[in-house]
Amino acid sequence: MTDQDLRDLLHDRVADIAGPDLSATAWQRAAGLRRRRRARVIGGVVAAVAVVAVVVASVDDRTGVDRDGAPPASSLPSRSGDPASDVPRATRMEDYRGAAVWEAPPPEDELALPRWREPSLPEVIDPDDAPVGVPGGPARGLVVEGRRVLALGEGGVLSELDLARLAPVSDEGGNRLSPVTAYSLAPDGRHAFFVQESSLEVLDLVTGRWRSVDTPDWLAEGARWTSADEIWVPHALSSRGSGTIHDLDGTVSEAMVSWIAVGFGREETWGPVAATGDRVAQAMFLAGPVDGTGVSNPEAVVVATDGRHDVLTMWPAGEETRQKGCCEVLGFLDDDTVLFASRSTAGSRLLAWRVGTSEVYLVSRLAGGGTLVAWRPAT
Repeated sequence: MTDQDLRDLLHDRVADIAGPDLSATAWQRAAGLRRRRRARVIGGVVAAVAVVAVVVASVDDRTGVDRDGAPPASSLPSRSGDPASDVPRATRMEDYRGAAVWEAPPPEDELALPRWREPSLPEVIDPDDAPVGVPGGPARGLVVEGRRVLALGEGGVLSELDLARLAPVSDEGGNRLSPVTAYSLAPDGRHAFFVQESSLEVLDLVTGRWRSVDTPDWLAEGARWTSADEIWVPHALSSRGSGTIHDLDGTVSEAMVSWIAVGFGREETWGPVAATGDRVAQAMFLAGPVDGTGVSNPEAVVVATDGRHDVLTMWPAGEETRQKGCCEVLGFLDDDTVLFASRSTAGSRLLAWRVGTSEVYLVSRLAGGGTLVAWRPAT
């Protein structure tokens, strides 16, 4: 789906935004005042004339799986006997607040999971020998290893970005920040922004050209792309929608946006939101225990589908221990399969879950302690 196709599709849904139910399980969208197409507030309701998808576009091709959704036989580890008998699976648990709950396999079983093959995510993501430079084409992801930031190109090729122009950055309270956020990569992969105290530094990943976007102090960390060439910066980090749109051509305009959320009780959300079709996903710390887990507030991947919720908890008992904040959602591999991180004493991995099933897959391993901070599906 092209950017223009997406804009046209979402333009047809503008009535949903202007209506009374801006539900947390609706498609992520932004209603912005732009230099050519402006939104007005009428009677306290935002009347939108342009709607832009912000996080994840729908993926039409199920890369690495058969059309019926089953993993191809070539992606399964070689094993004797019944090929399904010893494959680790998620365990069905008691429901939690009306949501169906599964418990993920423990970290020590992750390497025995069947493989899900995604071309942009090689079996091992190893930054060690990555050359310095821009990828020369759109990036599919951003990897952070210590102070290094690497662009993940098509085919899983890594390029270490030269960020010498960036200064160390902290928030208003003096806490050190990474210049890379989960929303740094543009929807088309052409640009990436990097947070500074009073600006966003934007790198063209094709040409290597930099441009600077001035922002109020300490607000750049809340920035998000609203299109391939526009960045929204909030008026305050606590803002639920009011902010400023910065076009890469230098145009600036005020904007009111509506960001999607999973909407699941009093849970503490963690990391970015991902959406595809009618599904929305985010990592959360559950507000209460799930019967049978023995954990008071387990971390989980929560997926909302038309008001229904499916939950994959991340705290099973085992030999290895997952880190707090281990498992942020990164995107959707197809309409039914969510991609998420799993960091533990066993290593840093990327896993996939077929929502509402016991099927969990190993997508990739990250060598050297690296972290995939941002990822986007193919367009």
